[in-house]
Formats: sequence, C-alpha cells, structure tokens
Amino acid sequence: MYRPRLGTVIEGRTNSIHGRDNDVLALLNMSPAQLRTRFGDPEDYRQETLWGGVWTEHIKVTPKSTASYKYIELWMDKEGMPVQTKIG
Repeated sequence: MYRPRLGTVIEGRTNSIHGRDNDVLALLNMSPAQLRTRFGDPEDYRQETLWGGVWTEHIKVTPKSTASYKYIELWMDKEGMPVQTKIG
C-alpha cells in the first residue's frame, strides 16, 4: 500500500487481514459479476478530481447482506488503481 501524503509504502500479505479492512481488499479483486452479487449496482458512480489534480472514478457500494459497515467508497485513477478508500 502506498501512502503518497506520508511518502511511505507498506508491504505485506493480505491473507492475514480479517474484518472490515479485508472487505475493501476483496472488493479490489472481484469480477463485475461478483461485485453485483455481493453489492448490487453502485449507489453512486461519478468522476472526481482529488487533491493534487488526480482524476478518479468514484464508486460507492452497499453490501446486500449483513456486514460490519454500511458502505464502501473507492476512488480509482485512469489505470484502475485505487487512490483512496473509505468504509462507513
């Protein structure tokens, strides 16, 4: 994970992460069909420019089943790389 504002990189395996943070990581690796099954259609989908002029696509999804969070927001750059995530 790269944290540009702090100028740091965190390396490690994701299989040891449990709970709410793992749901964001799982979201990043799901196919479109898996996303629709678990979350349905995106609640919000738009283009945004973040700090530093970074262009992103912003999506907000809500889980269909019971979860420890109400929604996940994800901002991706033009290459599809996550720039920012939020769990609410």
